[in-house]
Amino acid sequence: AVALTVDGAEVWFAGIDEALEGQPDLAAALAAVPDGRPLVLLAHNPDIWLDPRTARADLVLSGHTHGGQVWLPLLGAAHTQGTHLSRRQPAGWFRRGRSQMFVSRGLGESIPLRLATRPQAALIRLMPGH
Repeated sequence: AVALTVDGAEVWFAGIDEALEGQPDLAAALAAVPDGRPLVLLAHNPDIWLDPRTARADLVLSGHTHGGQVWLPLLGAAHTQGTHLSRRQPAGWFRRGRSQMFVSRGLGESIPLRLATRPQAALIRLMPGH
């Protein structure tokens, strides 16, 4: 974790390893972050949202799902990469209490095919007090 000060506002950023192929240690990532400070958690896999300790983060930024990569009428995403996200919303904004999570569709792909799920590079502006 590291604190950055931008325009006089201090924001903490913490990151964890990939959930399936790495060794994520959320406790270690959050250990240095003082209580009550604004926190952005970077996690490739949105399954981290299932861990109640993520409620400490104001914002979780994630990806992994590729937006389902293939969107089928009446069904939604053909595959959500094994996450808890629904076929109807495999990417986008989620809220739980005061914490929010944004799951990007990203630019990559698991297989060389996208159907009705365009690549996405998101720009998110952090605003104090919002």
